[in-house]
Amino acid sequence: MVQVNIRQMLGYVSVSCAAIALCSYAYNRSRHSELAKEQLLQICEQRGGTVGFDVVDGDVIVNLSGTHLTQTDIATLPKLFERYISSDIGIGRRVQLNLNNATFDGERQDLLGDYIVGLSLAGLDFDDAELHEIVRICPRIERLDLQGTKISAKSIIDIASLPVGHLNIRDTHLSCNEIAQLGNCQSLYKLDVSVPNDEFRKLEEVLPLVWIENETPTNCQ
Repeated sequence: MVQVNIRQMLGYVSVSCAAIALCSYAYNRSRHSELAKEQLLQICEQRGGTVGFDVVDGDVIVNLSGTHLTQTDIATLPKLFERYISSDIGIGRRVQLNLNNATFDGERQDLLGDYIVGLSLAGLDFDDAELHEIVRICPRIERLDLQGTKISAKSIIDIASLPVGHLNIRDTHLSCNEIAQLGNCQSLYKLDVSVPNDEFRKLEEVLPLVWIENETPTNCQ
């Protein structure tokens, strides 16, 4: 006659149910991450851009390039980011957004402001007033590419208010004296400029803690 220990069997059943529930929970979290990625890829495909993902210093980096974001996209992205970081892959991490030549519809860019740490406006028809608005909306920008924009010395104060570490101001027609005012930007460590060689040497003197890369203008070579 076989004796059955009911209490022991119930214990096995309880452990098995817990294991199944844990596996299901882990699967769902992982699936959330994949769904978020799929939706981001879909948005970029529809808008004619590209998206890339990376992990740097524990943070999830989302790179959007050449994408035109509609008001619906702008409202959707924060939800996708939150879904991503709630997954096992993203848990405990932050999402950082890099925008390379991306454009927007509407006036809800503020929904993305806290995520944007990298921004490229290179070649776009941006002026001081528009940059001022961007800085207001995106206070966490660490990498800023303003090459070929129409900014003037008026934008120096706005740039210095950001925690920007890498700044590209080539082909912006800022003078050497105006660029030197970036010494007030405490976090700046790399600066891309296009100035005559004598002005480049002067900048190296007034910004000794900044790594400056210069592309000498063609008419000055």
